Amino acid sequence: MSANAMLMSIKPTYVEKIFSGKKTVELRRTKPKAMAGSPVLVYSSSPQRSLMGIVYVKRIIEDTPEKMWPRVRAFAGVTKKEFDAYFEGAEKAIAIFIDRASCLDSPVALDELRNLIPRFQPPQSYIYLRDTDPHARTLMNCVIPERFWIHMGYVC
Repeated sequence: MSANAMLMSIKPTYVEKIFSGKKTVELRRTKPKAMAGSPVLVYSSSPQRSLMGIVYVKRIIEDTPEKMWPRVRAFAGVTKKEFDAYFEGAEKAIAIFIDRASCLDSPVALDELRNLIPRFQPPQSYIYLRDTDPHARTLMNCVIPERFWIHMGYVC
């Protein structure tokens, strides 16, 4: 598994847009320590509350919100009003360009995740999935069977 693998919570409306290909940029207020090719497990927040699939980071850019909007408006899947509301008061805007979005055939509901990982708490924004954490391995295995990790460059 990559040291830069992440689990990211995203609102259901935007999750749907990501997996339908209508949204290829995820916006954040803080820059994650991820690089091109890093896997991101996508957790759909309430009311869906399920692990939905995986995307890969294509690239990440940082700019002021004013300069970011023209760069991402065609890819972010949000209106200008939503963009402005999200970045109100922020000095910087982060755009995570998404590559290779793969939706699970059967989402993994929060209750099921808690059966696999007792006391599992989805992140407010995102968390890193570390190689040494057995819970991270369990989450990754929900999306990518372990036998494929080495072929994909994520060594267990």
